[in-house]
Amino acid sequence: MQHGFIKVAAATPAIRVADPAYNAAACVALAEAAAANAAQRILIGGKATVTEAAARVFAEAGILLIGNESQTVGPENAPMAVHLILLGADIVLLEGLVLSHVPAGKYFLTAAPIHLGGCEGAPCRAILMKNEE
Repeated sequence: MQHGFIKVAAATPAIRVADPAYNAAACVALAEAAAANAAQRILIGGKATVTEAAARVFAEAGILLIGNESQTVGPENAPMAVHLILLGADIVLLEGLVLSHVPAGKYFLTAAPIHLGGCEGAPCRAILMKNEE
């Protein structure tokens, strides 16, 4: 962490239709290639849905944070199972990001949530800055 920011990897991988395990592994591989320190925090651009199989891959890989553009990281009609897998592995979820113009690479991320007592989630203002290292 530097100046209150954490390093993250942002990527939009080539995916295979109906192959969530491959797609999750592709995201992890891109993150690892971006930077060893950032590989534990992944931002996924585009209309992506994390399935239960993909969530297990992320959990087993030791991912600390997953951010995406959708309003939920799991399937919109049934996100609970994916949330339980990810949150059970202590993976922080950052949903509803705008990543459409963010190229793959290393970044600094700050996403300070609003303090809401008794809540399990809160809105935040996420700021992403290019890492010039």
